[in-house]
Amino acid sequence: MRTMEKFSWTKTTETGEKKKKKKEKDQFAKNFKNIVTLFTDMNHNDVLIYLSIISTAAFKNWTLKLFMEEGSRNSDHW
Repeated sequence: MRTMEKFSWTKTTETGEKKKKKKEKDQFAKNFKNIVTLFTDMNHNDVLIYLSIISTAAFKNWTLKLFMEEGSRNSDHW
């Protein structure tokens, strides 16, 4: 009886994860479509400005994650 309960719980969790990932993919596709539409409506200089802002923000986010990972790895040294 307990194995059946455990199995059904695991199955439900896996299904929930698949639905969550599909929802995230759908949201990403929707956002991407909105960004492409926005860029096609703007002139060339505005697109370059937005791309530079986005790339700067992405780089800052990446470096922050990198430092946080390094900090957690090296925390035993301190």
